[in-house]
Amino acid sequence: MLKESIEKNMQFLDSVDIWEEAIKISATPLLEKGYINESYIESMIESVNINGSYIVLVPKIAMPHSQSNGNVFKTSISFLHLEKPILFPGDLEVNTFFCLAAKGEDEHMELISELGINLVEEETQKKLIKAKNKQEVLLALS
Repeated sequence: MLKESIEKNMQFLDSVDIWEEAIKISATPLLEKGYINESYIESMIESVNINGSYIVLVPKIAMPHSQSNGNVFKTSISFLHLEKPILFPGDLEVNTFFCLAAKGEDEHMELISELGINLVEEETQKKLIKAKNKQEVLLALS
């Protein structure tokens, strides 16, 4: 489910100026498909402002997300890779984003489980951080 979801929602950029912009861009494919609305994006940014960089799962990899609160219409995930890492609060560098939109309380559990299984492997983390294109991302994920 993870590979199928991100395959249609991938972006690769050189850089962005601030972490808030990275979150907005990472969510863009989900917004354009009508899976989320603008309020969900603002909620993700607000969560980091309130709770800190909890979305940074492992070094250089983050999973922006928030509570649905009626702003998610379909569970999905998107992928953004930045060539140049961006700094999050706490001086945490991030260049790889898996933006999660979860409609219900349990619908996203399969996506999170698959992502967790992949990110537990340091070799997979390295491949994702260095990925230059869609094929390299898909090959990195099991």
